[in-house]
Amino acid sequence: MRRITPIPLNFDLAVSPEKKVTRQVCAFAVLGKDLCLIDTGTAANEADLGRALARMDRQLSEIQMVIHTHAHPDHIGCNARLAELASPTFAAHPAAARWIENPDTHCRERAVHNFHEMVGGAVSVKNLLQDGQILDLGDITLQIIYTPGHSKGSVSFFCLEEETLIAGDAVPQLLGIPLYVDLDQSRASLEKLLNLKGVHRLYTSLSPDPIEGNGIQSTLEEGLAYLDRMTALVKATQARMGGETALPELTAEVLRGLGLDPPPVMPMTLQTIAAHL
Repeated sequence: MRRITPIPLNFDLAVSPEKKVTRQVCAFAVLGKDLCLIDTGTAANEADLGRALARMDRQLSEIQMVIHTHAHPDHIGCNARLAELASPTFAAHPAAARWIENPDTHCRERAVHNFHEMVGGAVSVKNLLQDGQILDLGDITLQIIYTPGHSKGSVSFFCLEEETLIAGDAVPQLLGIPLYVDLDQSRASLEKLLNLKGVHRLYTSLSPDPIEGNGIQSTLEEGLAYLDRMTALVKATQARMGGETALPELTAEVLRGLGLDPPPVMPMTLQTIAAHL
């Protein structure tokens, strides 16, 4: 039995005050001597997490550590409830810990229309993760790999024992809404993961299905190519609309060019398009 198990979680994201879309994010159970959970979904996902762990003959109250790929609402939303049920140690990169411990600040700086539906509350982050650090979970370890770009505090996790890389949202989604804050960092993170040795299985937060074999390299290379295509689309759209076009209008037109109509113009997509300018 593999000791890293994806847990797909569905949640509603408000892309405007009037419209919500259903999206999926994956948490991951790491079944070492200590039960560790990577990310927690949203506040509405408590029962989903409990059912998934029950299928592994485990329960929420056994979770001893929660570690985060980053601090976006769909990855930290159930933290406060898990703190009540299990009192785990929470771990994250320092740049992510600030938002995990201060949801109101998080909401102000990266507003999501239904933020407070998604995030159940604050927790204290006791373990600040650093690049290259090894987390020892008893009979299984996780190496921390700093992979910013999608957010300032994004990290990936490499499990040598399982030859498995959990990349969170470091790989840009090739379909749907583009979401990252720093283009150069996104590219550097993908190249860093491409150079990582010993990876035979790759998971992202977007799907419970593993990527294996040659698909790992091609997936990471597709991510790099996607960033190039986005740059070309943004530049071409800006040239067509004029260099003085306001960012919201430019963002709307770029998103339409990706087939997103009505375009979800919101702080997170404004940041993405601005990263290309």
